[in-house]
Amino acid sequence: MKMTKMQKMNQLPVHAVMTTKELKQRGFTNQDLTRAGKEGVLVHCGYGVWARHVPLCLYEALKTFQKESQSCHIGGRTILHLLLGAPKPERIQLFDHRETRTYPNVFNFSGRIHTVPCRIFNDEYFFDECCGIIERDGLYWSTPARALLESIDMIGNLDDCRIIIRAMEQLEEMDMDDLGKVLECCQREKVKRWFFYLASKVSRDWAWACTRDSVVRKVLSNSIYSLHTPGMYVPDFRITVPEELEREFPRYMPFGLS
Repeated sequence: MKMTKMQKMNQLPVHAVMTTKELKQRGFTNQDLTRAGKEGVLVHCGYGVWARHVPLCLYEALKTFQKESQSCHIGGRTILHLLLGAPKPERIQLFDHRETRTYPNVFNFSGRIHTVPCRIFNDEYFFDECCGIIERDGLYWSTPARALLESIDMIGNLDDCRIIIRAMEQLEEMDMDDLGKVLECCQREKVKRWFFYLASKVSRDWAWACTRDSVVRKVLSNSIYSLHTPGMYVPDFRITVPEELEREFPRYMPFGLS
């Protein structure tokens, strides 16, 4: 006996998350999808994404959305938490490269996604032309170097600085080629200065290497920035920073150079 399309949909895996394109390749039309939505067989999550079951697996929703849009990646403090043991942020930070931002309803309703516009890098639209983005476990992630700069751009208080310094300390090795590309793509001088300043507090070889005067002069302009007023001026990076932070985290000097 020939199966109806609704019966075929009911045979999809319980937690399946698919795009409209994928469902059409299985022989379903727009009318079939509309009917399935009304009958509760499928749930329309927005932006051409359909789910077979609710509650929707957020991981699968993210993976399918990234596959469909090719324009969002997970980064910032979420990466510092996953890779470097930083405190878990309240929401997953999803960085968006698009000018027009429409998200699946499941993101908006779940309260577990914090969408952030990509505003500090001169990235291209497509991931394969972006610096500091890799694919891991079916999702697009920031590399540690990019995640650090994304987190620095969102610094709001001293605790944020402490979290980033401690995350840097957990990073035993840095891909210096990746770091160089990320710094070159970064359009915010203030973010780069913050990066060099915070890295100067870290007792890792990569941090010592990238905060040498010759490296800093090559990357930064000659202008002076005030990161905090009133504060303490740090001539090595031509910035003014909170005195409390400077007292709490003195600059690291390798043995024999202090």
